[in-house]
Amino acid sequence: MRKLPNEDNRHHNGAPLLVSVEKLAELLEVSARTIRRGVENRKIPPPVRVGSLVTWRLAIINAWIAGGCPSMDDWDMPELQ
Repeated sequence: MRKLPNEDNRHHNGAPLLVSVEKLAELLEVSARTIRRGVENRKIPPPVRVGSLVTWRLAIINAWIAGGCPSMDDWDMPELQ
């Protein structure tokens, strides 16, 4: 698994970094289809949807990995500001 960027990396406006399904798949070294199935099966944190744009908050993904990649039924997803 590739090292994920530090969650403290921010865009110039201070907003948390978001990653696309393709980028998340690349970072986790799986296919985009595996990401989509993982979300459907509650194995991967859900994406953030803005209109038709589907992204994941990198800070949530980092916390999920640090927690051992538990299923969503077994994980208390942190609330980020």
